[in-house]
Amino acid sequence: MKKRIAILLVFVMACSLAMAAGSAEPLVMTWEDVKEQAEQLGGEMIQIKDPSCSIWVPGAFEIKVPEKGDSDPSFRLIAKDEAFSGIEISVSRVQSEAYHNAKEDIMGKILPYAPDLKDCTLNGYPAIIYSRQVSDNDFRAYALIWDEAYPVSIAAFSEKPIENEEFTKLFETMSASYRPE
Repeated sequence: MKKRIAILLVFVMACSLAMAAGSAEPLVMTWEDVKEQAEQLGGEMIQIKDPSCSIWVPGAFEIKVPEKGDSDPSFRLIAKDEAFSGIEISVSRVQSEAYHNAKEDIMGKILPYAPDLKDCTLNGYPAIIYSRQVSDNDFRAYALIWDEAYPVSIAAFSEKPIENEEFTKLFETMSASYRPE
């Protein structure tokens, strides 16, 4: 099941790449490209403090505010729609030195584990999008966006297969909506 999701994500990204001139050029998406799709999916553009940015939050998810003393203070979304049950999305700044101004290095390290890795430009910022199945009950999709030296991570986590084409649209739309403040 999870493999089908990974294959679906690869197919969607491959189609997007083929439409973007049929070459090895990076996938380019802007908020204007996906704004209509966001309106169809429902939700709203919000501002968050850490990382300081605006991002579209799908109506199918609710915001989980970190509690005082929480060991993971990243911005989180929890599915409230049954179609996305079990999916959690986080938005955070990656502070690891390993990610410092190193998009090409990171791509090289991730590629063996995520053959669907895509080189992108999201709202004018260099980025990569990829997914991987970590174990039988751990599926993840990532977008890393370099708006500064350290990238912002938009990550989706699920303990069960994500067999929903709408999620792929939702994740791409959310990634393309990112704008630093």
